[in-house]
Amino acid sequence: MAEALHRYADLRATTNRSAAPVPTALREGRPVVIQELTPEQVVAMTTPQARDMLAPLRPTAVAAFPLIARGEQFGAFTLVTGPERGAFTDAELRTADIASRRAALALDNARLTTAQSRVAERLQRSLLSPPVQPDDLQLAVRYRPAVQDVSIGGDWYDAFLQPDGSTVLVIGDVMGHDLEAAAVMGQLKTLVRAIAYDRQDAPADLIRRVDLAVVGLEVATLATALVAQVEQDDDDRVAGLRRVRWASAGHPMPMLLQADGKVVDLDGPVGPPLGIGWPGERADGLTVVPAGSTLLLFTDGLFERRTGDLDQGRERLRAAVQDLAAEPLEQLCDGLLAVLLADGAEDDVALLAVRAHPVGAERPAVS
Repeated sequence: MAEALHRYADLRATTNRSAAPVPTALREGRPVVIQELTPEQVVAMTTPQARDMLAPLRPTAVAAFPLIARGEQFGAFTLVTGPERGAFTDAELRTADIASRRAALALDNARLTTAQSRVAERLQRSLLSPPVQPDDLQLAVRYRPAVQDVSIGGDWYDAFLQPDGSTVLVIGDVMGHDLEAAAVMGQLKTLVRAIAYDRQDAPADLIRRVDLAVVGLEVATLATALVAQVEQDDDDRVAGLRRVRWASAGHPMPMLLQADGKVVDLDGPVGPPLGIGWPGERADGLTVVPAGSTLLLFTDGLFERRTGDLDQGRERLRAAVQDLAAEPLEQLCDGLLAVLLADGAEDDVALLAVRAHPVGAERPAVS
């Protein structure tokens, strides 16, 4: 009888009259039970065409229950019996009433969770502004929310110019996967930008000031972050080199893809995460970036797996970078996500890639 049921269902939503059980249940917010459905009632409830489609189903009793949760009504479900089953028993009606209430709450919980996730994701994506594109540097960014739990978190990237022309790169990860984490991420991003633009300190000093501001302003969070500064003085420009100075607050170290395809794990001091007001010294790392090299900054969701070894994860990332070394920057980023997140992202992922083109070379168009 499935085919007959689908034919009737296609017509039901547009042909049910106000006296029918579902419109009545929706209008009055109460169960509507008809234990003996007569031809006269069917005529009063629907149209001739719908009655023709309903006839093969031979309904004898109908009960409609509104779906109400937290004082809001958003649907109904209907039970119909045929002549072999007859009228509903009292136990069946009590069970259906309980089921309607529990189903409504479950559906409303799912609806609210989805709505919160969408709001948080829109908020986060609005805060992840497009990176600056300075001369002779090409930047590409990617963000991928986790596919498990709530698909939102506090991962972020940023890239902007200081007044002296230096390019500042930021990658960070706020603990959590919810709207609060996304909101805190926005606060941290603004703090880093404001302090970096005003003071133009080295990355380690910048992180120290941001950490003190986070504690002093009572931003309740714990976050890792890595700040890098791309520098080039006159001698470096003549030599076609750049230098990257960076500092890490508990964040994974960057990778450098050299022009010859070799992948190097950058090594440097790692300080405590942001949010604890660390009173000790923080230190910078420094490396030379030759023309044609690509610097990769990322959050741990790109390579870390809950059931895997961190070193193995880094090695897998390193191998993927090497395999994609010849690709244009945008394709390199897409390829890394495709390879490393083929089974989905267990954690949020932010990726910031910077390619140092030769001085004076035309920069590829950004897609």
